[in-house]
Amino acid sequence: MKNTKLKRYKQSQEKRNREKVIYALKELREATPSKILEFIDKQSEIDAKIYFEINNITCTLNQLQKKKKEFSMVIRTVKSILEKLTNENLVIHKKGGIYCLNKSINNFSLFPNSYGTSMIYSIGNFFPTTIEKSLEEFVNRYGMFMIFAFLQLLYFKYTNENENENIESISKNNDLEIENWLKDAIPLKLMYDLFKTLYFYYENQNTKTYNLEILNGLNKIIEKKYPLLHNEFTDKLKENIKLKQMIEHNTKKYNEAIDKMDEFLDKAETEDRTLKKSKYSKYEFPPIFDNRVHTRILPKDWWNQLSQLAKESNEK
Repeated sequence: MKNTKLKRYKQSQEKRNREKVIYALKELREATPSKILEFIDKQSEIDAKIYFEINNITCTLNQLQKKKKEFSMVIRTVKSILEKLTNENLVIHKKGGIYCLNKSINNFSLFPNSYGTSMIYSIGNFFPTTIEKSLEEFVNRYGMFMIFAFLQLLYFKYTNENENENIESISKNNDLEIENWLKDAIPLKLMYDLFKTLYFYYENQNTKTYNLEILNGLNKIIEKKYPLLHNEFTDKLKENIKLKQMIEHNTKKYNEAIDKMDEFLDKAETEDRTLKKSKYSKYEFPPIFDNRVHTRILPKDWWNQLSQLAKESNEK
């Protein structure tokens, strides 16, 4: 348990230090490691003062310096982060030990958290003319934002792959890096909070029943507006409940299904080709492990459509 906590702390600290170095380069445009550290030191003193002010604590000079040291870092750490960022093609190392951000990679790739937060506040700021239209706006705006985020991540991935085949980062399908990037880029808790505050009163004893009635009404609107998707989501939810019951009453059967699913996915990944349902039909999974997404039928000209799309995009 202690090792796990220590590992998480180090990962969190490394992420914060990385963001500080990137922010320093963004402000300085280009700089040596010592100049970057100088910038971080100044910013750390500001952050330390803000810390004591927010917590309404009167501090001595020694306490301020100690907190500043916590927020800052040493030159060795700066150089280590710069080396990693250079290997990931996020930073360019020039002659004379000068570093700068790679301008070919947009800010969304470098600062997903702040961008995602600002975007959600922006797209969540609309006038809700009616309940029905406001729900449709949320579906369109939130859905559009998530697709936009996926496209930006893929742009980042393929841009890096074309520029540097040795990058050991997101561009090489590092699942952990991709997961962390998406968590930063798509602030789900903020999206939930903005959605909730538009329709529901603060939860107290007098409004719980009222909020439940509002919830039922919103659900009916969604069901009417998007009947096919709503039915599919509802059916899948029911299947999840059945699966949970199956796990509780038959753990052995559940584990067998999991093993078969892993075997199925491993084989699919190894063969690296479109899966044929008939070939793997001997595997019977619980409903939640519906593998239609891997075996869905595509139009005969699907890849021709994509080729045409790429051609038209290149011509513009």
